[in-house]
Amino acid sequence: MIIQYSVWVVDDEESIRDSLELTLSEVYDIRVFEDAESFLSAMEKEQPDILLLDIGLPGINGIQALGLVKDDLPDIPVIMITAFEDINMVIESMKLGAFDFVLKPINLDILELTIKKAIATIALRKEVKILQEK
Repeated sequence: MIIQYSVWVVDDEESIRDSLELTLSEVYDIRVFEDAESFLSAMEKEQPDILLLDIGLPGINGIQALGLVKDDLPDIPVIMITAFEDINMVIESMKLGAFDFVLKPINLDILELTIKKAIATIALRKEVKILQEK
């Protein structure tokens, strides 16, 4: 049985949303959002397995959204997307529980590797939970 993981992409740049949706939809169940408000609203009904979250969003920015996600769902791996390698943003995001970072322009090979690491983390958490329940 093959599990298709859901990956949600939150980015205000339409070209990034479109390219990630096109590229990743062959392997993952993809949903895209242009702002934090729309994806936070969608999360009230369902949750992704993995979240790709742009830091530079209008309205609620990516770091604020990360905090809100982690308050409710601390186990979802959140991969932050940023155009700038600002060490303070990296530190703050890691303190809030970011899984990893990818820089714009997005290198799809690096992103795919990062998503696979997140999936391995999800699988390990499920295995630990099953063992603890036994």
